Amino acid sequence: MSVDYDNVTASEWAKGIGFSIIASIVGGASKLAIRKSWLMIEGIPESHPGRYPITTETTTADDDGIQLPNPLEYSHEKQEENHHRKIHFIAISLRMIGMIGMTFINPFFCILAMNYASPSVLAPFSGLTLVWVILLSEFLIGEKPQKKQIAAAALIILGEVIVAFYGDHTSDDGITIQDVIQSYQQVSFQLYFIGLILWMYVVYTLIQHSSPSQIVRKRLGWGLAGGSVNGLQNFLKDSLTILKASHHSKNTSTPFPTSLFSLFLILAAASAFAGLILLTACMKRYDALFSSAMFVGSFVISASIMSAIHYHTFQHLNSAVDGLFYCVGLFLLMVGVYLLVEDSFDKEAYDSSIDDSDHHVHDKTISSTSYRPLSQSTSFTKPEINEPLVREIT
Repeated sequence: MSVDYDNVTASEWAKGIGFSIIASIVGGASKLAIRKSWLMIEGIPESHPGRYPITTETTTADDDGIQLPNPLEYSHEKQEENHHRKIHFIAISLRMIGMIGMTFINPFFCILAMNYASPSVLAPFSGLTLVWVILLSEFLIGEKPQKKQIAAAALIILGEVIVAFYGDHTSDDGITIQDVIQSYQQVSFQLYFIGLILWMYVVYTLIQHSSPSQIVRKRLGWGLAGGSVNGLQNFLKDSLTILKASHHSKNTSTPFPTSLFSLFLILAAASAFAGLILLTACMKRYDALFSSAMFVGSFVISASIMSAIHYHTFQHLNSAVDGLFYCVGLFLLMVGVYLLVEDSFDKEAYDSSIDDSDHHVHDKTISSTSYRPLSQSTSFTKPEINEPLVREIT
């Protein structure tokens, strides 16, 4: 946009960062709630009525051999069934809370933050979500953070402090509605949209066309999908800019662009909801730390590229030194994200090796006992048959 930006005051900048921190807390807790719901449902036995019907019949026989329900075992089954139903209800409730937090509460604070700070600063602050995931994971889902995860959280915090201090501190007070419209006519921004569409096709290919042996590619595809879409923060920011510009131009003859404003709101909601759906699908398949780290990492990169092209981030920095430190802050943040993703891969590889070892021992035991040919046996004992039981069955 070819307009002069005003520097935000210290109080406005602090408000923007504060609202962004609150949004990150809500985002982290919501992601863990969604992951917890999937873990709780996976822990419910397959015989739970909410998943598969119970087909076992618990009976006992009286003195005349008549089969009657066993009241003690029936009562125990009912208690287990009620317990499973309660767990299922809590899991669904947690998922709904997480979805509400991600769909309404988190965006609400993000909107408040965008009124006071630039997306180039606010997008990296979404990395705080990972910090809250690390700090709260032991309490909510029983996963104790490792040393590498704590180091990653420290790098993320350090990177965000540097970005906040050296990033773009300009406001959109001087921007008019016409400036917003012209910004979407710039060739560079149109090329950005084309590049994003091509990138999402690559992500789609990783998810849908990876062979069973290419598990890593498919996992990366799911991890990159949500954050890449959610990086389209321009629609929300420009909607707020239009409202602010229309408020400042009440005494002018410029009409309020109702159609453009509605379109921006729809696109902002659609991109946010699509990102949430893709994140939820990723968390259903993979652990919360990997899903959150990949989402935040792809979101920071996508939103930072968008801000650099659409809002001219580097042109608004005070000096080349600020630009250098801004890049250093982003780099440290992404190193922290990488450590979390690497830790998640290492953990899954370790779990897979343990499972393979268990299956190998189990198969070896079976092959040495259960499948011994009868010709190698020294004797064969005919099993005793319970005659009354046979008559009862027949």
